Amino acid sequence: MAVVTVLLWMFSRDISRQEMATCIRFVLLFETATFVSLIPSGIYTFIFPELLTPLWIVELTIPVLTEAILIPFVLVKLFFALNPRKPIKDAIKWALIVGTAYVFVLWLNYTCNWVGTMLSSGVEYVTAYPVNLFSFCLTSVGLLLLGLYTANFAKKSIGTEHLRGLDINRIGFIVTFFGLYFVGTYFLWLIFGSVGGWSIWYAWFLNHNVDLWLLTAPTLGLPLIYYKD
Repeated sequence: MAVVTVLLWMFSRDISRQEMATCIRFVLLFETATFVSLIPSGIYTFIFPELLTPLWIVELTIPVLTEAILIPFVLVKLFFALNPRKPIKDAIKWALIVGTAYVFVLWLNYTCNWVGTMLSSGVEYVTAYPVNLFSFCLTSVGLLLLGLYTANFAKKSIGTEHLRGLDINRIGFIVTFFGLYFVGTYFLWLIFGSVGGWSIWYAWFLNHNVDLWLLTAPTLGLPLIYYKD
């Protein structure tokens, strides 16, 4: 649906604002349904008390419940703000909040993956291997700094009346570096392999990660960095 929306925007110059809003709202509905469907995984440890351990709470319960509740909430707010009869100001506000929420949710998710790895494989799994230590810092500190930068940008940009009032170059910077996190982490594995042996971190990031499509984010972000109105 997202691809169709982009193609319509690129090749159908006569597409109306209402038609574009409808396409985007469908994307938001599908995305909301995806995150809501994670709730059973988030409450898994409460259904089976024997799994209510620090490892499962950190690795599964905290990050999954956070994203399954927070992301749908902000997406629904954006869905209703994307009404052609409402000022674009409201849609811009909630789009900025959604973007910030995504960065923080994924920071929490992957940081918890690393903490869970240390709980299961030992702290030395990170401290004894420079590659793992770098990847851990890139996740826990790098993504957090990007999230704070995004939040600061969103705070300053909320209240913008029109899309042209947004700093497209800074948006491109955020999107590019968000994607480069995934590119860099993935290439660390391609170059060095599973340093220290297979673990929760490599299993989740490489085998069960539905966010790896963000590897392509720099292809969108880089043109925005050099965009000139």
